[in-house]
Amino acid sequence: MNILLTVEELAKYLKIKPDTIYKKVRKGELPAIKLGKLVRFPKELIDQWIIEQAMKTMKDMKAARDIVEHSIEDAVSEVRKTAKAASKVMGEVPEVIEDVKNAPLKKKQETLTKGLKTLWNDFNGMTRAPRARAKKSAKKARKTNGKAGAVRVASAPAHHAAN
Repeated sequence: MNILLTVEELAKYLKIKPDTIYKKVRKGELPAIKLGKLVRFPKELIDQWIIEQAMKTMKDMKAARDIVEHSIEDAVSEVRKTAKAASKVMGEVPEVIEDVKNAPLKKKQETLTKGLKTLWNDFNGMTRAPRARAKKSAKKARKTNGKAGAVRVASAPAHHAAN
């Protein structure tokens, strides 16, 4: 038996305001039948619509959960990579300290600065994402290519050559 619901009946059934129903009808979001100026809702289609909405919500939640899980995996991977790089760099710290100890008094500050810069660069090089390194390489290549093409040999105009 196909029952047609009024806006008020559907509002009670869905536990939402009649204004919300009218908005959804205007947007084409609810299955409705127009009988002149009257709007009616086949209950079977409304029940089907409710199930579709629930399925859509479940799919959206699964997609969101998958995105979050992937983001977490990426973050954990980055943390592991950074920790590995940090432990490698920390293994090199005693060498820097030893270099500073062995440096002459006048060169201690310079040796320390140089050693710390080297450690910092090593650390950043190990933690930078491969894509970031690729972008940097491509940018450097573009700069190099641009400079190589910048040198031009200009010939004198024909009337100057004759003079």
